[in-house]
Formats: sequence, C-alpha cells, structure tokens
Amino acid sequence: MPGEWFLDKKSMKLYYYPHGSPPSKVIVPQIESLMKVVGTQEKPVKGVTITGLTFMHSESTYLKGYMVPSGGDWTVHMNGMVFTQGTENLTISGCTFKQPGGNGIIVSNYTRNATIADNYISFAGDNGIAVVGHTELINGTNGNQPRGTKILRNIIHDNGVWGKGTYSYSQSVACQSHLEGNVFFNGPRGSININDGFGGGNVITGNVLFNFVRETLDHGPINTWDRVPYLTKVLDPSHASLQPMENFVSKCLIMSNYNSVWPIDHDDGSSYWADSYNFLAYGGFKNYLGHSKKALENVYVYPDKYVAGHFCMDTRGQQLGTAASGWDEAYVSNKCITNNDSIYLIGTCTEEGLEDLIPYTGDNHFYTPSGTVKIQCGGYTWTLQDFQKRGFDVASTVGKQVGVDVIVGWGKATLGL
Repeated sequence: MPGEWFLDKKSMKLYYYPHGSPPSKVIVPQIESLMKVVGTQEKPVKGVTITGLTFMHSESTYLKGYMVPSGGDWTVHMNGMVFTQGTENLTISGCTFKQPGGNGIIVSNYTRNATIADNYISFAGDNGIAVVGHTELINGTNGNQPRGTKILRNIIHDNGVWGKGTYSYSQSVACQSHLEGNVFFNGPRGSININDGFGGGNVITGNVLFNFVRETLDHGPINTWDRVPYLTKVLDPSHASLQPMENFVSKCLIMSNYNSVWPIDHDDGSSYWADSYNFLAYGGFKNYLGHSKKALENVYVYPDKYVAGHFCMDTRGQQLGTAASGWDEAYVSNKCITNNDSIYLIGTCTEEGLEDLIPYTGDNHFYTPSGTVKIQCGGYTWTLQDFQKRGFDVASTVGKQVGVDVIVGWGKATLGL
C-alpha cells in the first residue's frame, strides 16, 4: 500500500507515513488548491508539464464564493485542486485527481493551447474540469480567455458531490476547445456545458457520455446556451465581430438516460452548431430559439423512451408550443426509431410561410410501430406524403421498427467502429 504525506500544523513539519494513516495527533490541513501555475497575458508561464501525479482530498468549496462567468445558468468557484492562469502550451497528463473538494482543474483567463489528457478525475465536489475566461462586458477582443484548449482521453465520473449545477467539463467565455476521446459518466446535471456562444470554434468528437441528470430534471448530457452576444476577433483576426465560428458535435455515443430529456440540449438561443454522425439514445434533436443549427446523419434511438411525448425533432420558439426557432436550420439524413407515430414537435404555425417556421428537413428515415408517421403543426396534421408535397422531407422514408441488431449496426457504422 503506498504511503502518504501529512503536515503537522503545530510543528509545521511534513511527515511521510509509508504504511497507512498518521497518528491521530497529526492534523491534515484543509487546502482547496494543491498546485497553482499562474502567469499573466503580458508574462505567461510557458511550456509547463504536470504529469504522473496523484492529487487527493482538497478542501470542500461549496460554501465559499461563486461568480457568474457568463449568460448561462452556471456559476463557478474560481479555484480548483490544480489552478492555472496565464499559460501557454501547458500540459496536464496522466494524473489522478481523487475527491477534489471543489473543481478538479481550473483553466483561467489568458491561456493558449493547454492540453489536459489521459487524466482520471473522480468524485469532484464541483466540476471535473472548468475553463473560464474574462471579458469587458461583451467585449472579448482583449484576448483574456482560454483558446485552443485540448481535453483528450480523460475519464471523469461522479462529479457534483456537493455542487449540483456542475459538469464533467464546463466552459465559459472560452473558444476553440477540442474535446475528444473522453469518457464521462455519473453526474447530477449535464456532462459537457458550453455556457455561452463566445467565439465558437469548439469541437466535441468521439466522446462517450452516460448517466447524467441524476439529481435534477430537464437538461441533457451536452448542454449549450447563447444568451449574450460577444464581440471577438475569432472569426476574423483583422475585424471584430459578434459572429462566432461554427461549433461541431460529431461521432459521440450519448445515452440520455436518468432524467435527461435531450442528448444534446441546444437551449436558449444556441446558434452555430452542427451535430453529425452521433449515436444518440433516448432523446431527439432539440432546437430552442437561436439559429444556424443542423442535425445531420445522426441515429436517434427511442427519443420517447423515458419522456412520453418526445420526438425525433423538437423545434420551438419563445414558449412551449409556439413557432420554430429561427433561420438556417436543418434536420437532414437522420435515422430515428420511435414508439410514437408523431415525429416532430413544431408548435404553432400556418400553411402560409411554412418554410419560415420549420427547419429544412429531408432524406430522413423514420421507424415507427405502425410504419406510418404524422406531422403535427399547430392545428394541422399531415402525413409524410402531405408534408413532402409542401416541400419538406423530400426523399424521407418511413418503415416499421427494426431490431436491436440492426440499430447496433447503424451505431457502429455511424461512429466508424
């Protein structure tokens, strides 16, 4: 059994105990951050690598101060078991984080091209990893944000021991992050949270997410918001713009179980997202407010399994039951296996100007108990053929439900396995 280091507060001496617990008179100090790497935008710390270490049992922080980093529903305590700020080309790899009292890792403010890879984080009090930047109101042209952060092949589970609005990975006022090959499971709320639309350019690919929203309701394993416009030079370095780069979610395996409703919850104005080649169980495509969202080549498996009355696509406006989200939206070339013949939740609409109310749909393949579908839009109910005559779901098909082996085969093909 490996030993552990302990600090005697009275003598301020450090002791090593190779065979178990220290004597009872030794007091283990309460420290919320075990390591800090801190520079500034003007004088960043460059090229630091933290690897092969085990961090254990930092102080709980859930009764300390939290701040609202941006326009989503999330707050954060700005410290972690490992805290970094003002770095370039920082690497944290192959480390173990056991029971962080708050956040496991914080990446803060000016950060360029940090890599957090092959780590194991378990039972964090708050978030496993939190990436948080800073702006001057909506002006983010100062560059004081994490950019180009890579989150690769980490295992994070059972976060949110104390804080319930927490995630395996949470991001605010940061952009161009790349999350790939991670396995995240067991959490009270969602798994991956993109708290705002700052800058865009995020890629979420090849991740496995399951067992989330275990202690709350609504939501989904991936959650995005976009309530606040941000001025950046991310899209064009020579010109400040409110438009971010497009974001991508691809080749992810997501189980929308427990109290999850949507596997990818594009909420409250989320814009500039493309979801493609994902295998998504127990939830459909959510599109609430915002614009420029696309669902392409995904497999949706029983979106109404846990939440009765849910659909292959849920596209709504200002309130439940009103018109669809916005413009430049598409639901194309997806497969959806459902227990409900009603495949879309569209809300209120009229036949006149229908194309302004409904995302473009086409070449989708639906599988229902009866082998038929109906599209309900306000007071109208259309068959697939009726819908196609109006210019929607051209080349789409409907058939009877298929077996598990077929669905698994679709999943392997979609994920490239």
